[in-house]
Amino acid sequence: SVAGVGRILQQSRAGHVGIALVGLVTLILIAASTTSFSSRENPGPAQELGGSALLFQEQNEGFFRVVEAQSGPLVGPAINVSESAPETRTYHTYDRALAQRDPGLVANAGGHHHQNFLVFFSGHQGSSWLLDMLGSAPGVYVPGFEPLEVLNATAAQKLRFLDLTFSLPISEDAYAIWVAEIVDLGRQSGIRLSYTDLPTYADVAATRAAGFKIRPYWGHRTGFRGLDLAEVKAILDDRDVSLVLTTRQNYLKAAASWYRAREVGVNQFTRQQSADFDAGQKVEFDLDRFQEWVDFVVNAERELKDAVSFFQRPTLTVSYEELALDPIGATGHVAKFLGLGGTRVPASAKFRKTGSDSLRVMVSNFEELCERYWVTPYRWMLGVESCREAGAAARGARRDEAAAMTKAAALDPEASRLAKAIAFPSATNPKDCFASGWADGAQGCASRLHQHKVEAALRARHRRSPVFFKHVHKAGGTTLCQHASAFVFTETRPLPANSGWGTDCVPQEAFLSRPPQSLLLSSLLRRQPVDADALTRRGAWLGGACFFGHLTPSAQHALPRAFPNLGFVASEGPLPDELALNLDYPLITMLRDPFDRLVSAHKWFLFMKQRFPGIAGSICSSYDAPANATLSEWLDYYPDNWVTRTLLGSRYLYGKDLPLGEAELQQAKNRLEAFTTVLVLEELDLGLRVLGEVLGWEEREGEGTEMAAGAP
Repeated sequence: SVAGVGRILQQSRAGHVGIALVGLVTLILIAASTTSFSSRENPGPAQELGGSALLFQEQNEGFFRVVEAQSGPLVGPAINVSESAPETRTYHTYDRALAQRDPGLVANAGGHHHQNFLVFFSGHQGSSWLLDMLGSAPGVYVPGFEPLEVLNATAAQKLRFLDLTFSLPISEDAYAIWVAEIVDLGRQSGIRLSYTDLPTYADVAATRAAGFKIRPYWGHRTGFRGLDLAEVKAILDDRDVSLVLTTRQNYLKAAASWYRAREVGVNQFTRQQSADFDAGQKVEFDLDRFQEWVDFVVNAERELKDAVSFFQRPTLTVSYEELALDPIGATGHVAKFLGLGGTRVPASAKFRKTGSDSLRVMVSNFEELCERYWVTPYRWMLGVESCREAGAAARGARRDEAAAMTKAAALDPEASRLAKAIAFPSATNPKDCFASGWADGAQGCASRLHQHKVEAALRARHRRSPVFFKHVHKAGGTTLCQHASAFVFTETRPLPANSGWGTDCVPQEAFLSRPPQSLLLSSLLRRQPVDADALTRRGAWLGGACFFGHLTPSAQHALPRAFPNLGFVASEGPLPDELALNLDYPLITMLRDPFDRLVSAHKWFLFMKQRFPGIAGSICSSYDAPANATLSEWLDYYPDNWVTRTLLGSRYLYGKDLPLGEAELQQAKNRLEAFTTVLVLEELDLGLRVLGEVLGWEEREGEGTEMAAGAP
């Protein structure tokens, strides 16, 4: 692959030697595409907000929130969800609404003395536990447990309840009217309120945050059942409502919780404890029926992300795994997000699951479950070691010993083959070696880097770590994202700030208003915290399509824990100024002929300026130019040696006046040595075969990745 890079460099110099400025750009080593070659008329998702995708843009003394203007009615009345419909059915609530939207800028409503919020959930994600702790904090008003998850309330009653919750009274007289209406509304509709714990006026006056949890999609007895999405959005915008999105990254465990609760009646939140508690929790699963619950969990996760894309409110994601690991810390993070800094969040075990979280403990036919999902993208969710233990117990000690010996014998050839296939680094940058904790000289750093690249590739082959793709602008990145989707889980939900476009394998959470909590801790660095404020600016973190370039070494290590259900994670823009070389996951990238990439980048810029007037049309907000600039005029604004600068880091991309020489070019080439695989767009078929060999992405017979000839 490095030889292929050299060929491109030589061809570029020979082919464009007569164009001085473009000749300078041809020193660029690589370039990546955000546009699928099969979708050239709609070039690339995820960058229309200037790449870094901050959810807020400063305007004078206030902020304008990036949202999408309505073009006619977004959606009619909600579909008629039958009361007898199975709970596992999902309805693609947002498909029509998202397809009808065009982006625009509108002012963010404000002026309320408290922060309104909704907790979006789908079930068995820890949302009850989270809200129980948050609602127990002083100054937080939660009107009831899942108040709108009822069958009998009409759409008008639900909308009125939303508005009442988010418009608290500011005088005692107004309070008397407010509390009477909310109680009367609850009794008429069946809305679930805490009638024995209604807030006093003093409580309301002291409220700093108000909200509750709700399922934001149409379904059997969900809070959004019967609601018009446009009417809900109008309330959320007018009342300045923030969102807390709860997820559970292990879909199999979430589905197991649903299965036990609905099919068997095992209480997930029982507080009974005994020596044989776990033994009494084992259930034999009907795996065909269990698959229906798995599909439901996956679809519900899609609905949650679609809801975030549609409502475009400031959003914080909290995973069940984070909550279980550190309930006080995770809830405190939510409190800070809601403007409750300094508030002490009380501990609570009321809704904490007391049984084992291990599928091996929960499922009596666990070995059968392992066999069912072992060769699927859900493999890591099983607990690989647990599956091996289950297989050993079934086969007996002798067969287990033989299998272990066979496995050990097979492992060495695999590692040996990868060690030969992955090139030994020719050089490294001292700064990156230091960031990795290595201080044994250049040769020692190179040896360690090669060892880590082999180990990371082995982990990725066995689906124990994601693959990170450094997506260079306009070099076939969308094509590679689509290829990866055939083998591992990738991000498929719409871009939150512009739901008509996808994210090109960038995690959707990267576009939200705060970094995922998992990115703020790194177990490899003894849980050394990362300062969230260092990753944020004016209430929004420096994420978006170019999020990876803003991560510290500690946060780079934490990436697999931040997005554990993704097997392929992409980011455009620059690498970090300090790049950790001892990451647990492999890095790959793809290059393109520099001149072709440059022309394509110019066309993309013109498209963006036409499609979204008034915004910087550049990737990662790295430059701006006149909307009708010719290629020659545009080059006066475009950072020279784009790929060299993005390899060197954020400092060189955003400091485009920093001079580049042979030393910087060599440093950029040294950074390429950190990549397990470097593909070349013009030799894509060869590159995909290399990926198949290194990552185990062998193509199925009859399948392949097609590219249109003459793609821009």
